[in-house]
Amino acid sequence: MKCGNAPSTTIICLVSACVVLSLLPFFYVKLAKVPTTSHPFLERKIGVEKQKNADENKSYHNAAMQSVVTKKDNVLQKKEEQNTLLKSIVEKKTDIYETGVFRRIIERVESHEDTCSSLPVSPDIEERKDTHAALWAKNTTTGLPFLPEFGIARAFKDWLSLSSEEKIKIRSGANYSPPALHGEEMGAGECRLPPSSSCHVSNVTAVLMSHATNRLVTLTLGLKGIASWSMVGEIILVWNSDRSLLENDKNGQRLLYWHNLSTHPLRIFFSLENGLPNCLLNRYHPMIQPKYEALMYFDDDGPFFSEAAMSTVGFELWRRNSDVQVGCFPRNIRFNSKRMLEAEKEMTLRSIQQAVGSQGIGAEMQEEVGGKVGDGQKQPEFIPTCRTAEGEKLTNNYNTFPHFAAHFILPSGSFLHRNYLCFIFHPALEELRRYVLDHPTKPDDITMSSLVSQLSGKAPRVFPRRINEQKQEAESNTAPMLETPAEEQNRRRLLWTDNMDIWAEIREEAINSVNGYFGSVNPGSVGWCAGTEYHKEKKIFSKVEKRHQCEPYFPTLNLVPWINEGMLGYNQCGL
Repeated sequence: MKCGNAPSTTIICLVSACVVLSLLPFFYVKLAKVPTTSHPFLERKIGVEKQKNADENKSYHNAAMQSVVTKKDNVLQKKEEQNTLLKSIVEKKTDIYETGVFRRIIERVESHEDTCSSLPVSPDIEERKDTHAALWAKNTTTGLPFLPEFGIARAFKDWLSLSSEEKIKIRSGANYSPPALHGEEMGAGECRLPPSSSCHVSNVTAVLMSHATNRLVTLTLGLKGIASWSMVGEIILVWNSDRSLLENDKNGQRLLYWHNLSTHPLRIFFSLENGLPNCLLNRYHPMIQPKYEALMYFDDDGPFFSEAAMSTVGFELWRRNSDVQVGCFPRNIRFNSKRMLEAEKEMTLRSIQQAVGSQGIGAEMQEEVGGKVGDGQKQPEFIPTCRTAEGEKLTNNYNTFPHFAAHFILPSGSFLHRNYLCFIFHPALEELRRYVLDHPTKPDDITMSSLVSQLSGKAPRVFPRRINEQKQEAESNTAPMLETPAEEQNRRRLLWTDNMDIWAEIREEAINSVNGYFGSVNPGSVGWCAGTEYHKEKKIFSKVEKRHQCEPYFPTLNLVPWINEGMLGYNQCGL
């Protein structure tokens, strides 16, 4: 439509344009409804593609969801593993504190008590019952009753039943030193077992004890020698008498001079001035506050062994076995029942297997000792002693110092971890300490050594007290009886007196009383030669049964395995 310039024409054009615009929506709707034509094959292809896309989306979604679930499961599993590990660590850590230690001993004692009550009647029981009856008669002679059989379980149960407040109150009483020694974390005021090895320790505290001036000559000479050893960082003399005795004696004055000399390692602990009585157990009292973890003990009359034996050999064995007592004066307990003798034989073999298997040995030696503990071998166990049920009697073998199957260690020339002081003077063990004070032989050595074995769950370890020079290697290989080398001749022999038989009997009584209190005897020690070619099984004194022994009995340094690179036990610490 063409519009001119006239006014009328313009109006007509505008009206026409409005009419056309008003009809446009109508035509748009009609056109939108016009169906489109499509090929059937194309429609099917489009449908397949849509379904494929939908399936892929669904698959992706499911995979994503599965990934989320898997990640969640992995997180939960990892968290569970961490909780299990943490629980294991906590339980393991808890086991080294007194509560866990006491519970383990209670379980052991109750198990051994069940063993004794369930044993079949032995054919020789009446004979041993007579021996047992004689023991009780002899006990009446001393006037001191036996400690209650299996009594340690009751003592520990009574302690564990107390509240925290009651324990703190008892511990704050007289003669009980707080268990937290030298800032060590003891865990809620509890005593703590030492680690199985202490390779980081390089110094020791030497501990000696005396109460009379008649042994000060030997003591002073021995102390002077010890002070020169490079490993000795401190010497504590536990003096169980008045200070005035030292002040009025020439050798005593010399000791006091060293005590006051800041450059000398000697420190004198005056027991009476610290509220303690004259008691053999004072050398194990926490109040002496030793500076170093490793404690090295000597009697005031010796014997004082060489630096090579004590430092190069003994101390190195302790560093690798710091959770047990380590010594060179071992004693053996003999059994009078077939059951205990058979158990001793088996436990000795297990102890050897454990000692060599934990350190790695050749296939030939593994076969010789019966395989490693880790290869299915059983752990050495404590041997139940059934005094009342079976009339079993323990006898003291004081004729030899056996490297194998030794059950307790004499103090002189021994090592002990400082942490055991807390246990030895624990309030729960008051009954045991009282027995030591009241018994005529004052059996602190038997009691302390047996206690440490029960606490650690292990037998003591033994090292040779004398080291031969290279040229002496060809000396006699047999274990000596009661030989007395020069450094041991000054040692007083309480057994070798006019009343030797009486002294031996009442000391034997103490062995039965103390071990009966625990209800068992430890598995027995292994010798320095275990796992080496110097470990032999031979008949001793024409007896039919063979015994484990080391040949030579006193080795040269190059034969001791744990101090020689490439040999058994060296890599546990190195030198």
